[in-house]
Amino acid sequence: MSDALAVLVADAVVAELNAGTFSESVSAVRSFLPEYDLKDLKDLRVTVLPAGDDLSSESRGANRRLVRVEIGIQKRLPTGEEAEAEEMQALLLLLEEIKAYLAGRTLGGQPAARWLATENSPIYDPETVQEHRSFLSVLRVSYLAIQ
Repeated sequence: MSDALAVLVADAVVAELNAGTFSESVSAVRSFLPEYDLKDLKDLRVTVLPAGDDLSSESRGANRRLVRVEIGIQKRLPTGEEAEAEEMQALLLLLEEIKAYLAGRTLGGQPAARWLATENSPIYDPETVQEHRSFLSVLRVSYLAIQ
């Protein structure tokens, strides 16, 4: 039995992120339910989830697949206003690096899936910062595959 295309694309995104070079050390994992306790967020967590797989007709003999993955970036913030601001800046830089890295990139594990778009709105979740003193941002990346 083969895996769903969204899972295969998520695994390929994990491999690409782990092969990349960023300002922060990234060790991405694929998950179906990324729940972490605050103590687990001492270290940076980069989690990739299969998020969508829409099928439509491309032509008489081919289908169009719009596959979406979500990349969660989480980390507990240090105490102190200055230290928190520095960590937030570093994490926002990492977001920009990941967006730029994936834009236009062919996935080695799924070369038929072409990058289509990346969304990052809101840039981070202010409620998570206020209530849990942790950073949370979700990148939504779309890939197009014609099969």
